Amino acid sequence: MQKQSNELRDKNRNNTSDIVVKVNAKAPTAGTFRITYLIKNARWYPSYDIRARAVNEPVDLIYRANISQQSGEAWKNVKLVLSSGDPSRGGNKPTLKPYQIGYNTSSYAPASNINRVSGRITDMQDGSALSGVSIRMKGTSIGTTSDANGDYAIQIPPGNASLEYAFVGYETIERPVTAAVASVQLEPITASLNEVVVVGYGAKGTSPVLASLQGKAPGLAIRGKSNVSGSIPLQVAVQQNQTTVQFEVAQPYTMLSDGKQLTVELAEHHLATDYNYYAVPKLSEDAYLNASLTGITDLNLMSGEANIFFEGAFLGKTLIDVQQASDTLTVSLGVDKNLIVKRIQQKDQNSKSAIGSNMRATRSFAYQISSRKAVPVTLHVEDQIPVSTSSEVSVEKLELSNADLDANSGMLTWKLQLQPNEKKELEVVYQVKYPKNRPIQLE
Repeated sequence: MQKQSNELRDKNRNNTSDIVVKVNAKAPTAGTFRITYLIKNARWYPSYDIRARAVNEPVDLIYRANISQQSGEAWKNVKLVLSSGDPSRGGNKPTLKPYQIGYNTSSYAPASNINRVSGRITDMQDGSALSGVSIRMKGTSIGTTSDANGDYAIQIPPGNASLEYAFVGYETIERPVTAAVASVQLEPITASLNEVVVVGYGAKGTSPVLASLQGKAPGLAIRGKSNVSGSIPLQVAVQQNQTTVQFEVAQPYTMLSDGKQLTVELAEHHLATDYNYYAVPKLSEDAYLNASLTGITDLNLMSGEANIFFEGAFLGKTLIDVQQASDTLTVSLGVDKNLIVKRIQQKDQNSKSAIGSNMRATRSFAYQISSRKAVPVTLHVEDQIPVSTSSEVSVEKLELSNADLDANSGMLTWKLQLQPNEKKELEVVYQVKYPKNRPIQLE
């Protein structure tokens, strides 16, 4: 009886795409109507590839759009216009509320310093991994999707943030960013799962999205198999409006209403790049290659994740945050083992002496810098000396080897020009004075 009841109920649950238009006319007439309408279950977010081939060549920045839709209607051979505008955010300016301080008001919440969130997304009922889940940072264009194991990772810009998790056939949830690891469980929409019907034919085998939906609830029907589209380079016209940017894609495409992601290449830019090496020998003997890309603000970019490639190897991800970025974007291209910077504490030169009621402690460090590169390079070496936070403690600089010193932070910086197979040495010596009865901790 339950089975028969479900079958009868399913017959009345057919998805429709009906639009009712009422027209008032003073006289009989013939006309053609073009109907436009807004749906909430279509989305896109940008992502980028940053590809550096060699330290003497420009960097290629590839701009992509990741598009998905669950409107209930298959889009067949349609032309795409992507806009940076977000209809859900509205157009009204924000309004400041009174900034109250005192002992009977709520405390001020500082912004989060989490810059990356990762985790796994699973089904709440059976714990199976969900692949293809859309993860978006609320109110921004930053997004990603979960992989075949349900794992995901997303870059987070400074400030308070919330993540939205959306997947076909499951309840959409929102979670504030409070930790660097956030695993979530999605609950199937049992009341409407029978309405989720994926239609489309062409690829062999069941895709991860379809496999994760199969058998989640009685009566769920999946017809056919949907193909997973890769990156499709297209002809794109960019239109800069007053408050938004539009990308008009010339080539038509087909996208099913299955939430599956289609990646479209929007543009490719060749950016002038300045390559420099950086080393922090107090923390590591390795030297890191950084690339500074100029001209970023002229490219109509939106905030999004970027994959970094150097000499054909994938190095990791970074975040292009247009709200925080200047005209120059700096990305790390990894460690170069042909540059070595050693920081050696000269313990035989360390000393401690008493003068009246005070103690004087001396610390000395030597730096050995070696280049095994076949070409000249620029190396920035960073270190620090202590900064006093008390009038009873003072720091005297005895030797800094012509380093640039930031007096507020104690940061030391050397900009060295290294020739092929060249070696250089630096030295830092400082002295700290403090009261005898209040010893301090020095490295």
